Amino acid sequence: MIEHYVSSLGLLRGLRVRDFESVDELETTAGEKGACLRIANKYLVEKTSLVDGRDKMAEELEKLTGFEMVMIKTTKDNGTVTETPGESEVQYVARFRKAVLAGELVNNPNVHPRFTKDNLEESLQSFANSLGAFDADAKRQERGPKQIKIPKWINERVETIFNNGTQLRWWDIMTREQVPIDKINGDQAKDKLALALAIRERESRRELEESRKYA
Repeated sequence: MIEHYVSSLGLLRGLRVRDFESVDELETTAGEKGACLRIANKYLVEKTSLVDGRDKMAEELEKLTGFEMVMIKTTKDNGTVTETPGESEVQYVARFRKAVLAGELVNNPNVHPRFTKDNLEESLQSFANSLGAFDADAKRQERGPKQIKIPKWINERVETIFNNGTQLRWWDIMTREQVPIDKINGDQAKDKLALALAIRERESRRELEESRKYA
């Protein structure tokens, strides 16, 4: 293994880590032939394929149904207006599910009868399948998430957590629940953002599970 420093916790050089020197060393340690390819594919699917797929799913569903994604409009000093997404793709699809199940879209000719209470999940899956397969892209640089406004209540909760000094407990909670969250690095502004994004993702998952209960 190769030992080196990785920037962390605001330290002068960072933390010492050891990673693998070769594919053979990784797979021998893992006890699995092909472990390197499996890990690489999993990473690339999460960072490229699923990012593209979620974007495309939300974009095409909005085009087909007219069910609009929440947008945040900001007016600049020069009078120009910019729009940024006010919800994630997960939140958008969860809100669409709720609207269909609540019967709010039955009079929309674009939505009904393709998406109904009785066939909602099958129709959503069929629609997703019609978009094709999304390739893992090894050449693309890692893509960050869309700039999404973090709700005020989440920012307030994060401030309370840091003021109370309970942030480590929340990192443990996110880890146990397998909610993605960047490691604490000692930069409070970055750590607060990381926790806010994790709380938003946790809430999105909760909303998705709630919507599926009535599907």
